[in-house]
Amino acid sequence: MVAPAQKVPPRSPEAETSFELLRRARDGDGDAENQLCVRYLPRLRRWARGQLPPGARSLLDTGDIVQDVLIKALRIIPVFEPRHEGGFQACLRVVLKNKLRDVARRVKRHPPGEAVDTGLPGEELSPLERAIGRENEER
Repeated sequence: MVAPAQKVPPRSPEAETSFELLRRARDGDGDAENQLCVRYLPRLRRWARGQLPPGARSLLDTGDIVQDVLIKALRIIPVFEPRHEGGFQACLRVVLKNKLRDVARRVKRHPPGEAVDTGLPGEELSPLERAIGRENEER
């Protein structure tokens, strides 16, 4: 008697290794790129949390940094050759580290200025006030 063929359940996206996702993404599969982003986005957020230089915190958000890192990582997928399962994760960490260094350098070169309080009037007379004052003196 022949045993009935068992159906093999489809693999869930979580079960697919990073190697497989990278291979599919390299072949132009946009769904594989999305799955890589979904898989690594929470990790990137954890790694980046609290790492933004103090001077840049008012200018940038950690989410912006994470998005920039993911975009850059997606651009290098066609030439990226992972040597082990954690290769893409290591690549992301390096890209994140370099991005944070770039931000720190930029803040050091161009520190954010002090906020201008627009609620207080200036001590000097405005051109209009000077003109009115001259007219009053002439009268």
